[in-house]
Amino acid sequence: MQPVLIILRGVSGSGKSTFADFLVYMSGYDLGYAAKKFEADRWFVDNDEPWNPRYLQTAHEWCMTEVKKSLQDGYITIVSNTTTTKKELEPYIKIATDLGVQYFVLIADGDFENVHDVPEKKVRQQAERFYFNNSAMQDNN
Repeated sequence: MQPVLIILRGVSGSGKSTFADFLVYMSGYDLGYAAKKFEADRWFVDNDEPWNPRYLQTAHEWCMTEVKKSLQDGYITIVSNTTTTKKELEPYIKIATDLGVQYFVLIADGDFENVHDVPEKKVRQQAERFYFNNSAMQDNN
């Protein structure tokens, strides 16, 4: 199987992590393919840092670097971040396009427990700025 990028978008608590975990599980057991999941929040866990907006850019840069490496290594690669704006979405589309990798953009819209403890006010702000226009994806191959 060729590498594929799956971009899961949605506000906190919409089911992104849950669905990404399911895809990783299914790829390893039922489909026979290898998949890897990346989230910017993982940088904080891996570096034993409490969530802090001061490190958010670093966390997202790490996530993009890991996504690119994973695709280059031939994996089905899942990125699961809120990605509420076009500015946040475009770098992942560029990575896939530059590598000649097919990508899919999926929007999670469930009502799950917010496992990352994002305050309700912040979730409302995410929803208010959520970018739905798919014109950024017109060149998908």
